[in-house]
Amino acid sequence: MVEVDPLAPTSTPKKRTALGRLKHENAELVLSADKHVVVYMGDDERGEFLYKFVSASQYDAKDDPSDLLDDGTLYATIFNDDKTGHWVALTPEATGMASKAEICIHTRIAASAVNATKMDRPEWVAAHPGKAEVLRRAD
Repeated sequence: MVEVDPLAPTSTPKKRTALGRLKHENAELVLSADKHVVVYMGDDERGEFLYKFVSASQYDAKDDPSDLLDDGTLYATIFNDDKTGHWVALTPEATGMASKAEICIHTRIAASAVNATKMDRPEWVAAHPGKAEVLRRAD
């Protein structure tokens, strides 16, 4: 994932490694009630997963937000048969991987390690503007 600042067209694009290495279809950014930046992402490949990233630091309008996507926690989704689900943190303890860096590089393997729900090309993730819901386009 690479971020381009549309307000600074001559700036250097910034690689967002903490969002994981996968085939990002899109990235839906929202600000949580407790002011953390949350990024929802689909991995556009058969048998892959739905992810979210939650920034470690909170957004403050007085501060420079350019580093908020540098550190945080990646999650993958587990869906239940009753159409509910929950997010599982991709941590070294949960995945058996040595570090957050390894999880970011081998994101798909990390999601498999926590038994995240495999999906058929989860893409075009969107957040509901009035509720704490994430929607995925079903073709």
